Amino acid sequence: MRSLLQRLPPFLVKTLDGQDLEAVREIRVREGWPVELRGRDGGRLLGEPISQAQLGQLMGALTEYSLYAWERQMGEGFFTLPGGFRVGVTGRYAPEGPLQTVTSVSIRLAREFPQAADALLPLVLHGRRLLSTLILSPPCLGKTTLLRALIGRLSQRGLCVAVCDERGELAGPMLGPRADVAAMCEKRVAIPRMVRSLSPDVVAADELGGQGDAAAVAEAARCGAAVLATAHAQDYQAARRRPTLASAMEAGVFQRYAVLEGEPGHLGAVLDERGEPLWTDGR
Repeated sequence: MRSLLQRLPPFLVKTLDGQDLEAVREIRVREGWPVELRGRDGGRLLGEPISQAQLGQLMGALTEYSLYAWERQMGEGFFTLPGGFRVGVTGRYAPEGPLQTVTSVSIRLAREFPQAADALLPLVLHGRRLLSTLILSPPCLGKTTLLRALIGRLSQRGLCVAVCDERGELAGPMLGPRADVAAMCEKRVAIPRMVRSLSPDVVAADELGGQGDAAAVAEAARCGAAVLATAHAQDYQAARRRPTLASAMEAGVFQRYAVLEGEPGHLGAVLDERGEPLWTDGR
């Protein structure tokens, strides 16, 4: 949190002063409305309505006054700060497509959930070998954070992990001494390159989505690498209904499915390759 607070403009630091941010998932800043802190119990509004000038100050501070350097990422609707903080942006668009004026900013607060990684690891390891695992959950429940923690645990155990960090949310010292990172490169391009050049024990990627992603992880598995990945889905059945995930699931890429539910970082269940429960938290 310290690294994030150092980037914020004075008006927002003042608004957040004295607030308990421990249970906060997102900081929302909208033109014409007070700042909102969102957590698992909903949201609360703080301070005075935000002006367009203040939003400009916020965007300048977050990008270190180099918006051009973040232009490619913002074209996808977000950019990622060091430490894994994802900043979503929207507003008024030009007729030809690019974002002209930012009117809403959502700062998603990155958290560490080492207890979830520690609970999951024994269920996805077979000796020193990782069983290919797909982490499933709705947005904002900690998929990326859990993925980052698992990469670090595997790296510390001696496994070489090739990390496709397409959105710049994974890289950092927490990945451990045996993680090789391809940053800001599409998964369909980075994964085959890393498999050919690095001979990894594990290929890790966040948020499988496009058909190219599924094909890339399936090929990595055929080449002998274990796959550790995340995807948006409410549960195993919902994942099966997503065509781009179903192709990899039906191809037998994954031997384990870890499902997050309830609150961020909470591991609800671990399923086998057929979707049958191996472990549940019992709550």
